[in-house]
Amino acid sequence: LSIKGLSGTNINAKGVIKGLPDSKKVYADLVINKFQTSREDILAFLPKNALPANITLPESMAASGFVKGGMNNLHADLAINTSLGSARANGTLVNITDKNKAKYDMALSIRGLMLGTLIENPKLGSLTADFKVKGNGYNPETANATFDGIIANITLNNYNYRKLKAAGSIANKQFKVNADIHDPNIDVTMLASGTFNGKLPAIHLDATIDSIKTLPLHLTTQSIIYHGKIDGDFTNINPDSLAGNLSVTHSVLVNNGQRMTLDSLQVIADDTIGNQSLTLKADFLSASIKGQYKLTQLADVFQQAIDPYFSLTAVKNTQKVDFYHFTINAGVVDNPALRAFLPTLTQLKPINLSGNFASDSGWNVAITSPHIVYGTSDINELNLNAGTKNGTLVFNTSLKQFKSGS
Repeated sequence: LSIKGLSGTNINAKGVIKGLPDSKKVYADLVINKFQTSREDILAFLPKNALPANITLPESMAASGFVKGGMNNLHADLAINTSLGSARANGTLVNITDKNKAKYDMALSIRGLMLGTLIENPKLGSLTADFKVKGNGYNPETANATFDGIIANITLNNYNYRKLKAAGSIANKQFKVNADIHDPNIDVTMLASGTFNGKLPAIHLDATIDSIKTLPLHLTTQSIIYHGKIDGDFTNINPDSLAGNLSVTHSVLVNNGQRMTLDSLQVIADDTIGNQSLTLKADFLSASIKGQYKLTQLADVFQQAIDPYFSLTAVKNTQKVDFYHFTINAGVVDNPALRAFLPTLTQLKPINLSGNFASDSGWNVAITSPHIVYGTSDINELNLNAGTKNGTLVFNTSLKQFKSGS
């Protein structure tokens, strides 16, 4: 088959195609010597609005290689070159539409693919990577597979990340993933493992963050460098029934040249029938929420609780939320780590907050702050109680002394 036409289409291929138009019966044995076309020619054939509005086709495209087989057994080796990068795919796919019986052995190489231009996202840039995957099935309950990938470089948020590697396996519902990146501005090693039981897996995580430098990564406008270790064990990672714990240790944070050390940070989540809890413990902060709630709905719960009295946005929050009844408790104590965040803080006696929120009876919050000296401000014995009663907001506030200035 040899075809030339339109503005830039040139096809030279030989072989056979059988079984059309039934996709399940299609069989091809094709050698593609040349398949060249252009964005203009493709758009001329596509129905209007066939492509998503955020997709930009390359100006020019060319492919070569071979394809042999059908939906149940396909072997291919294809090289694709475009004005926005190139790729090569080589391997075998068997029963690929059956998540339990599928077999695959594929390799994919990508060179200089301009992701940001393709999907019209200015924060993305070029991608150069190699991936391999081999196994049986892609149902986590029955899959037996391995994969590995090397991303030589990928541009995210106008920064070119380099040397990202990942490898993993799954068998008998057990999975393991190793990943690391050794870039001048981010150096992280991670190991994750777990078990698939139900929709979401149980997971164990170990991560060592040698360094993250947020300014060159364009994550912050000020210079922040972080080092630490993360360990996590979760039997349920569904945020609305979260169960497990996460600890962050050996943390060192350098903010604009000021060094701060954190002994530990712990997050403990529990889910029992009808009740949940989430607790945060850090050097200078402790906080907890206990009762009946959905973590994914808490932002809506708090906004809807405040909106009738202090509108935070121009649009009223009408998002449907489920029944809830929970308590919150938090405390802040003086600590060198806190003073690193608040360098003009010179005195602080423990601050405590407690509250109760219920979908059928409203909410109340109490805050006590015995003594704070922050900069030139001196606050003594602040007590605040606020809550709803009969559809109105009730305040009860007392303050012994407030001084500001020299």
